[in-house]
Amino acid sequence: MFKPANKKFYLFAVMAGLLLALLVMFVAGCGSSTTTTTAAATTSRAAAATTTTAAAATTTTAAAATTTTAAAGTTTTAAASTGGTGGKTNIILISANAGLASDVEKTDAFKAACQPLGWNVTIDNASGDWDKVNAFFAQADSMKPDAIINQSGPVSLLGTSLASAKAAGIPVFGLNCPPDPNTVAAVQQDSTVTEDQIAEYFCKAINYKGKVITVTQSDDPQIVLISAAIKNTLKKYPNIKVISDIHPDHSNDVDTLNTDITAFLTANPTAGSIAGVICAWGDPAIGAEEACETLGRTEVKVAGSDGEAAEMQQMLLPHPVAIISMHQDWPTMSQKLISAMQAYFNGTNKAYGQGYTFPSLIIDTPAEAQARLTYLLNLDKELKASATTSTT
Repeated sequence: MFKPANKKFYLFAVMAGLLLALLVMFVAGCGSSTTTTTAAATTSRAAAATTTTAAAATTTTAAAATTTTAAAGTTTTAAASTGGTGGKTNIILISANAGLASDVEKTDAFKAACQPLGWNVTIDNASGDWDKVNAFFAQADSMKPDAIINQSGPVSLLGTSLASAKAAGIPVFGLNCPPDPNTVAAVQQDSTVTEDQIAEYFCKAINYKGKVITVTQSDDPQIVLISAAIKNTLKKYPNIKVISDIHPDHSNDVDTLNTDITAFLTANPTAGSIAGVICAWGDPAIGAEEACETLGRTEVKVAGSDGEAAEMQQMLLPHPVAIISMHQDWPTMSQKLISAMQAYFNGTNKAYGQGYTFPSLIIDTPAEAQARLTYLLNLDKELKASATTSTT
């Protein structure tokens, strides 16, 4: 074993070793302290960011719930979602007849209202097949979206779909549907009062007499209400005779009515032999108007509904067949529905069975027809531009 030459040197070596050990411990201790401080700072920043985001989301969502304007909704609302994937709020809209022009506008207005929020909206169109509607509900339950929008209408034809969605913890909201105990909230048009006005206007336009054709339906709850209002009004005037009540199947209501009205006008060639046609929704009115225009029977009066673009264009002709229509305020109704959805998502209002009714608006002048047509054309441009942007 090595021994130092003298004790002084030995003591010096021992002291040097001790000092070196203390130095190593001090350096190690400083490094540990630095690491701990950095971690603490990182945790603090993350906590601050979380707190700030949550506060912003709560404040913004609360503001959006109290207003019906699109500007109130912001992208922070998506953070309040409870079931979305990847931070995205996923909405499934189930429609029985998304091919109808009125339903297209309704769907487009809802999608446009969702766009500023960054919500993803998937449309399931059953094309008039109620078995398919219920199959879509069952499929949606398994997909676990944040919410389902019922645009299918009659609760009586939905079986247990609404109750099953509620049991699965998926909120259902109704777009132009009556409220239901298994639906969180629903918005709908006030069809009866408006159609009473339209039917009275129609009767006055044909001088309360003559042969008329009605176009009604028994599948959609709103069309049922409108159809009943039409029939009740016409019954008041004994000199008005309904020669046919047509029930198209929604597969192609425009062409169906064009064909049917062409046949009636051909069988009654004398001017005035058919006084008018009154329709419970928009597509049949368009078909009837096309038939009258093609055959030059501009004395026939056609009353429609939904205020579709083709109806508006016809009302702007020099000798219009279309005399009156109406339209629903889908943007306002969509905003109200979205406010109810936000309130559900952020937990401020999870009550079921809420219902909100909105008045329909009469269109019976060229100025109103032009304003309505301009709105529809602008909406179409906005949606096409949005679709192009999202795919590029």
